[in-house]
Amino acid sequence: MAEQLLAGGTVKKVYELMGKKSVCGKVRCVYRRNNGKTSSKVYMKNKGKYCQVKNFVKAMIAAGKWKPTKKAAAKKSPKPCKSNQHRNSSTGRCVKNKVAKSSKKKGRSRKTSVRRSTKR
Repeated sequence: MAEQLLAGGTVKKVYELMGKKSVCGKVRCVYRRNNGKTSSKVYMKNKGKYCQVKNFVKAMIAAGKWKPTKKAAAKKSPKPCKSNQHRNSSTGRCVKNKVAKSSKKKGRSRKTSVRRSTKR
């Protein structure tokens, strides 16, 4: 009987340690639930109990103990211009290349001074 009491398995922990993460300006241990289902919920210890990190951050912001950090918008790298375009440096947009025009004169050809003198 005593052997049956001593022989047994270990207690399965409900939360497993994932690592450390900065939460509200402090590096804290972060946990994930240890069950068969995969979940993206992340937990931490607060006052001896496990609480969801998302809810902890909301509570800290509501209490005025933490200000949310604004994420800086990442600058998108511009797509390369087409072969017949170039990038305008002031606006950053792609603009069509100007084609060099031929040196032909437009309009009617003018009479020369030699012709005028012969008519008189």
